[in-house]
Amino acid sequence: MDAKLRRIYRAMERKLDELAEGRLETVLGRCAEGEATYPSRDKFADDPALRRLLWRVGLVRRNCSAANLYDTVCAIAQAAGQRRERARRVLELYCSPADGIRRVVCDEQPRCEECPLAPECKFFHRTPNITDLPADQRPRERLLAEGEGALSDAELLAIMLRSGTQEQTAIGLAHKLLGRFGSFRALATKSAAELSSVKGIGPAKAAQVKAALEIGRRLARQKATEPGRKLTDSQTVYDMYAPRLRDRRKETFLVLLVDTHHRVFREITVSEGTLTASLVHPREVFNEAVRDSAAAVVCVHNHPSGDPTPSDHDIQITRRLHTAGSTLGIHVLDHVILGDGTYYSFADENQLPRQRRDDG
Repeated sequence: MDAKLRRIYRAMERKLDELAEGRLETVLGRCAEGEATYPSRDKFADDPALRRLLWRVGLVRRNCSAANLYDTVCAIAQAAGQRRERARRVLELYCSPADGIRRVVCDEQPRCEECPLAPECKFFHRTPNITDLPADQRPRERLLAEGEGALSDAELLAIMLRSGTQEQTAIGLAHKLLGRFGSFRALATKSAAELSSVKGIGPAKAAQVKAALEIGRRLARQKATEPGRKLTDSQTVYDMYAPRLRDRRKETFLVLLVDTHHRVFREITVSEGTLTASLVHPREVFNEAVRDSAAAVVCVHNHPSGDPTPSDHDIQITRRLHTAGSTLGIHVLDHVILGDGTYYSFADENQLPRQRRDDG
């Protein structure tokens, strides 16, 4: 123990001499003015900064008494072969500002990167909290000051998580989640149980992430189904519906009812699951279209594989719908299959008789 105390004290002295630009003895002499005697144990003044320093290096409890501080300082002085008055002044200069020292090393916000005590410091080896970061580096404060667009995916996810664990900060957990699954899109496809398989992500945090991602998905759906949205081409259909459908694990077949100006006024979910001619029957599609006096329809569905190439079932369904629509006078303007970052349009590929896409 004496060797550790001596090592800690000598390291502080060397660092202080560096900060005093070689004039540590002068600074210590100036600090000693008016302190001819060292207080006894029962009159040792409490010193929160000194207690914090000695706690960080593991020499006292966090809420130790002034008497404990006195005993520890005496032990350090004895181990270092110094007078108690000098030992205490060195310790105080290390954690409290004073004339002649350029900066405090072990302040409330310590300079751990330049502290020689870091290898044996409890504070240095702890898991940092986000509150330990400067205000301009904390995700929540940065969002408020700079806007959400300035934040990285990990910082946004950290705000969703709200807090970390004893081992990791919220930002650390966010990086772990993104490292495991890759992206927000990938997170959105995972169940709460799958997210909870990551150490540090319990059911509550998994629920927070799922809820936030679902809000984003619903926002995309609301934007896609705003009354009056006009379908100008297949790219518009993809842009409107890919955020909702491209990551679903089951095929979902939608029919969009449009007016004479090709503006969407209603959306119908015809089926969910593997598509077959029996599931997507013209009757299911056109009953609603006739009842609502739709001028035309656009069909949309996703391929969970990410490849939008139409299957034989897709081609068969599209032909049957086009034939039924022609009989009823309700045009099938397009059938768009959504993939991962791409799509297939029957109309663009001349697999449907082209209809005019103007305001008619």
